[in-house]
Amino acid sequence: MSFALGTFALLLFTWAFQIPLPEIGRATQAPWYFWLGGLLGVIYLTATIILAPILGAATMIGLIVAGQMLASIALDHFGLFGYPVHPLGFWRAVGAIFLIVGVATIQRN
Repeated sequence: MSFALGTFALLLFTWAFQIPLPEIGRATQAPWYFWLGGLLGVIYLTATIILAPILGAATMIGLIVAGQMLASIALDHFGLFGYPVHPLGFWRAVGAIFLIVGVATIQRN
């Protein structure tokens, strides 16, 4: 239901702002990680639906935010997918450690 509603909303958005739909042939020329993004989105959504009642909302959101921040640090450090390189320095490493410690603290009962 989530994906159907999301697709409908995107179609409505493109119609309202008169954004042309991409040509079908261009989709086959997309980089491999565009396709991987869709698959990971399904895995992410399914995991949150299954794990949220088990972990609780605070732990689930904490894990999501920490995971996104750690992934963004890796993207910056290695300059992946065209991002400019921002090396992992001392303060970024300290921030990452605080994220992990924060999630572990939230999870403790």
